[in-house]
Amino acid sequence: MGSSDKAEPLIENEGLPGSAPASAPTGTPGSAPTNAPVNAPTHAPANTPAREVLTWDRFGEVTRELARDIWDSGYRPEIIVSVARGGLLPAGAIAYALDLKSMLVLNVEFYTGIGVTLKDPRLVEPSGDVRGMAGKKVLIVDDVADSGRTLRFVKELCEEYATEIRVAVLYEKSRSVLKPDYAYLHTDAWIAFPWSDKDPVNGGQAEA
Repeated sequence: MGSSDKAEPLIENEGLPGSAPASAPTGTPGSAPTNAPVNAPTHAPANTPAREVLTWDRFGEVTRELARDIWDSGYRPEIIVSVARGGLLPAGAIAYALDLKSMLVLNVEFYTGIGVTLKDPRLVEPSGDVRGMAGKKVLIVDDVADSGRTLRFVKELCEEYATEIRVAVLYEKSRSVLKPDYAYLHTDAWIAFPWSDKDPVNGGQAEA
């Protein structure tokens, strides 16, 4: 449901939903072991073919247009669930556009580098308490539905409490196992988000 669609050549890797790994304590619900290096690259090299580049200016336009799509559909969410980290900025922008102050953040780890994932998505503490959405209409927001497994994981967590759930993303890829209710752009290109297209200033060495 976006303002435009764009068909791009498929890049043969897992892609990256705009987020880097976060440390998770042993025994976190949904956890799975990983041997991925801490400093695994989390953005596509500049010479990666078929790149979809989102600028900061365009980000503002896209999130407002996506919020307009949500509003025009008649859906009135009472809580926005942000899938961290990639969904943090989109969720905040959409919340402002919808004049909605109730937000809940779920820290989810799945991608640990370029084309590298855990066996299954897992919650990373601290995360919001999903019981706070009991009896509410929920809008889950993330930057991209890539494989769709993270969004499916989050939606399943929310289904026990929320009365209705819809999902909004900036980008949707054709291989996603979850079909978002709202997606601004459909593309199979590598997406370069302005918040994650450069190496971390610490060189990718996460603190212990």
